[in-house]
Amino acid sequence: MGVDVHIPANEVWSFFQKNKDRLTEEMVAIAENTDTEYAIYLTEDYGYPTFFVCKGDLPPEYEEGAINPKDCEQTAKKCYAQYLFPVQVNSEKSYPFPIEDEDENSTKHDMEDIVYEREDELRLALCDFLQVVLMDLEDGVDIESYYGPGIIDEILDYFLEYLGFEQRLPVYRPMFITDDETGEEVYTEYPYDMDGLYECDDTDGEVQ
Repeated sequence: MGVDVHIPANEVWSFFQKNKDRLTEEMVAIAENTDTEYAIYLTEDYGYPTFFVCKGDLPPEYEEGAINPKDCEQTAKKCYAQYLFPVQVNSEKSYPFPIEDEDENSTKHDMEDIVYEREDELRLALCDFLQVVLMDLEDGVDIESYYGPGIIDEILDYFLEYLGFEQRLPVYRPMFITDDETGEEVYTEYPYDMDGLYECDDTDGEVQ
């Protein structure tokens, strides 16, 4: 397998800080698979690192920003795992559909679609909320363009983590996270449910 990781995931943030001026002007390949022609690029956007995934000379298939070292490392790992290496998803209770008869690649893409669609819903809802809260803005102002995607990401993460971890509410936010024990990418729908508190009671379908 022709995988070449130029910048390890845990070093991407420091690489970004040292090369921010360069990254404002160009996209730098930080990892690639020469067999599949997939490459992960890093650039700067609104002061934060942004990842682009491209196949050959085609336009980017995927992009995602990061706002801090931990987020940057996790995003890099996710991009590397999903586009450069085979991905194994092993969170059976988190599957949103039966997978016994489905193709593995199809299943992964279905999960990714769920993640992307839900993230769009959450960001739009947050922007609508901020439009109401920040009364000094004119009607029709694009919140994300006005403040930048970095601050929207930061507010969204902070708000949802507060609801999930502090208030113990069942926040539905599908994502791929790294299993600390196995290092594998795991698909989960309730990332802030650390104790299984949001599992449903089969007798009435209510969240416990």
